[in-house]
Amino acid sequence: MSGQISVLLSLAILAIFGTVPKLLEEPGAPALPWIQLSFVSHNPLTLRCPGGQRSGRVYWQYTNGSTVTAGKARTIAGPWAARYYRGPLKELKLRSRVHWDQLVVHPAWVADSGLYTCKDGGRTLARYQVEVQDATRLHISHASLGQGALAKLTVPQRAQLFTRWGSWQTCDRCGALGERKRLGYCYARPASAPQGLAVPCGLLGLELPPRGPELRMEACQVSCPPLPPPALPLPRTLQARPGQSVELACPGASIHVPVSWQRDGVPLTWLGLLGRGGNVGHSLDLLTGGASYRIARVAASDRGLYRCLVNGRQAAAFRLDLPTVPHRRRFNLGRLLAVARALVATFAALFVGSAILELVGCCSSDSTPCLGY
Repeated sequence: MSGQISVLLSLAILAIFGTVPKLLEEPGAPALPWIQLSFVSHNPLTLRCPGGQRSGRVYWQYTNGSTVTAGKARTIAGPWAARYYRGPLKELKLRSRVHWDQLVVHPAWVADSGLYTCKDGGRTLARYQVEVQDATRLHISHASLGQGALAKLTVPQRAQLFTRWGSWQTCDRCGALGERKRLGYCYARPASAPQGLAVPCGLLGLELPPRGPELRMEACQVSCPPLPPPALPLPRTLQARPGQSVELACPGASIHVPVSWQRDGVPLTWLGLLGRGGNVGHSLDLLTGGASYRIARVAASDRGLYRCLVNGRQAAAFRLDLPTVPHRRRFNLGRLLAVARALVATFAALFVGSAILELVGCCSSDSTPCLGY
């Protein structure tokens, strides 16, 4: 009996310290190649684990470092995720979750760059070399404003820096003039490497000039599909004071999906907000590609119904209102003194008048001496 208890205690200790997955690994299994991916900070980071949705034992491990020779792997998501982590690793674990066959880290930060491994028991299902590029260095350009994208940059005897573009996202609205965006990442081609070889800038392992991701926008127009209009969510009422800053966050929106905003049915476009015709104090969040709408100093003219759409479908509605403040008369000391002086003068005039009338009546009487005689 005591031997069984010892075995159970040993397994419990191993599970607590995250070593059970290592004991379950199958020796001699071929190593999967590392897949290099780039992401933008302040937005979700999503990694897919092939076949992970069919098992409840899938867990993700993370190694802090961008090279395959980095340090010890730690389990951050799944049934083997330990709870004793501290510092950045604990903070990363709190932002990580497993959804079907995917690991979602939301939001991702630059410090989350490193090695991510998906495992199912003793099997390694996927391995990723991840670089999270800094969204505060995001270069935004709009074709309709004549703005250009970043040009290639050659670092002598080191590398050539350029932007590797993703595909264009779908138009953010249909049936009217809309906009679409395209996300690009900083990539580097080593000077001694073949022409086709390139890696994310942060994974090259060289000191390079600072260069971040890019977001390119242009106008677009598509027809609406013949589908019945979806049920619109009820608007959420927001009360704001004059001069207060307000931020409207659109659920499910990020730099990776088409997002559009409108106010009282009128589109709020990047072109209007980035150009000279934009509303002063109104802006879309640049770091997340318009996932939130900001008003720096709310005024009475900002009242209205704001709606956000993700992938062409309404995600949220906000009714912005300013409470009506009753008009209060200001205390006027000068007016009060003037009224007081008028009252004193009136009472003085009445007193003097009554005294004169009494004196006149006294002098006209024959039987009563006048003025004391």
